[in-house]
Amino acid sequence: MDAAVKKAESAARKAEQAAKACDGIAAGMNVVIDSVTGKACEIGMTDGNIVVREA
Repeated sequence: MDAAVKKAESAARKAEQAAKACDGIAAGMNVVIDSVTGKACEIGMTDGNIVVREA
């Protein structure tokens, strides 16, 4: 097999593994803990308004 093809296949495998490792990270970045209740809350946007929902 051509060396360039092997490198491309290896890079594609690594990119897929990296993407799988990142699944769910973005969702977790929008979660905060309410310091009073101790409940997890998700910060988001609805119709241009910032909203906080219990996660």
